[in-house]
Amino acid sequence: MSDLALTESGRLHAGLPDEQRLRRAADQFEAQFLEILMRESRAGREEGGGDQIFNESPALNQFQDMLHGALVERSAGSMGIADMVVEQIAQSASSSGDRHAQQ
Repeated sequence: MSDLALTESGRLHAGLPDEQRLRRAADQFEAQFLEILMRESRAGREEGGGDQIFNESPALNQFQDMLHGALVERSAGSMGIADMVVEQIAQSASSSGDRHAQQ
């Protein structure tokens, strides 16, 4: 189950601090981004004539899907995209907090 699933109370990660929830969501965003990137690069390669070394087969496609899934899982959170998302949201939250404090 995704970490983004709603709990019984209808909140995301109800028991976790906001920072942890933000980090998890950012890591999942990065994983989704990498998964789309892998899938599209593979689709582009297939449009360009397919795999010239190995014949295309359902077994090869399944193995490649598993490999790409493992690469995405391993890489998520280490590419820097999640860090940028966390930083941007934290800055946005702090600046909106400053605006509310001034009013």
